[in-house]
Amino acid sequence: IQVHGHEPTDLDIDLMYSEFLPLQKRVLASHSALIPGTVETIDWLRANGIKIGSSTGYTRELMEVVKPLAAAQGYAPEVLVCSDEVPAGRPAPWSNLLAAQRLDVYPLNQIAVVDDTIVGIEAGLNAGMKTIAVSLTGNALGLAPEEVIALPEAELSARLDAIEQAFLQAGADHVIRSIANLPTLLHGSQHSASGASNKHSNSAAKLTETRA
Repeated sequence: IQVHGHEPTDLDIDLMYSEFLPLQKRVLASHSALIPGTVETIDWLRANGIKIGSSTGYTRELMEVVKPLAAAQGYAPEVLVCSDEVPAGRPAPWSNLLAAQRLDVYPLNQIAVVDDTIVGIEAGLNAGMKTIAVSLTGNALGLAPEEVIALPEAELSARLDAIEQAFLQAGADHVIRSIANLPTLLHGSQHSASGASNKHSNSAAKLTETRA
């Protein structure tokens, strides 16, 4: 108010966003490396007949920058739901439900939502889906691989313990350290499910992309 003489308006917000958008695109273009283990996990899911969907807090316009970069590295989900395609973001369930519809997978409890944020886990629960939280390689810890390596072991362990407890308290069905651990978790679930080795043949892993 002191600078412009009035309260901010919707037009002011739109102008700020239009100025921010090119910067965001440049940042995404140079910071979209896949998390280690992603390609191997995707290959395992597909080999086991598990469909892959993805949701993101980015708009479709922003994902047009990220999508080809991810595909070039080996990650191309069958379905992608962007934030401007649903009425509300997480913890609302809409992006999860739209992904399920586009994947044509049901019942909803046969879908595993893999996310690295509390609101993402809440969104999965609100959609009636299984939830798998990721504690190390994602937003919860928020460190690059080189920063993780540089962190004292005791401090890293304490941080991860706190993060994992928070995920469990939020209702996560499982917590894994990395997306690379997902095949081991799902493989164990397959064998524990009343002798049905193809338990996930009509299932889906809906991976949320809160971080490129």
